[in-house]
Amino acid sequence: MTPALINKAQRTYDSKQFTMAEIAASCGVTPMTIYRNIRTDTAERPTTATASTAAPRGGPR
Repeated sequence: MTPALINKAQRTYDSKQFTMAEIAASCGVTPMTIYRNIRTDTAERPTTATASTAAPRGGPR
């Protein structure tokens, strides 16, 4: 999926007016592809990650 298509799918999902199948059909992909590319949680979505807000790699085990 292109960034523009992901953005379209995310905005459509966030509108809560369409089913996942309808969103997928409008993007020409399967619902699983939509699920893999958009955020479906209710947490606020950051617009971009910066060095100070990005999650660290690795970390303690």
